[in-house]
Amino acid sequence: MKNFVKLVFLFSLVLVLVQSCTGSKEVLLNETPEVSVVAPSWQEIVPGQEDGKRMMVVFLPVANEVENYAIDSIYFKGYHQNMKYKSKSSSGAGYQAVIILDSEKEAVEPPYAILEDQALISYFDENKIRRYFKVSDIKQAESIYMP
Repeated sequence: MKNFVKLVFLFSLVLVLVQSCTGSKEVLLNETPEVSVVAPSWQEIVPGQEDGKRMMVVFLPVANEVENYAIDSIYFKGYHQNMKYKSKSSSGAGYQAVIILDSEKEAVEPPYAILEDQALISYFDENKIRRYFKVSDIKQAESIYMP
């Protein structure tokens, strides 16, 4: 009887471990996100000094901020970068990523295919599960040339 109890316990433990390992690798694409992104844009910042770094700033204005979404990063034009929420900006509230452009850096492949004018946004839902949604029609704004 003791061996049977040990066997059931061991089987249950293995089952829980296998389930937790396989469940965490699942990648979920949300086709209808709760966050509404309006007029997304990006612009290049060109340094005026020789040792300056070229940058790209991506801004995703949101019409509604949803508490359950914890947006954390963006895949855009071969880069993967963290995003920060900006509540006070001239373009309104939204998420922003500042990407240092580096020609020697290898392109990062997103978990889902995206088009040239699309970005893949990574966020955590209320259950702390990583999910993704796509943002389309990201327009390039006029470049900024630093002195």
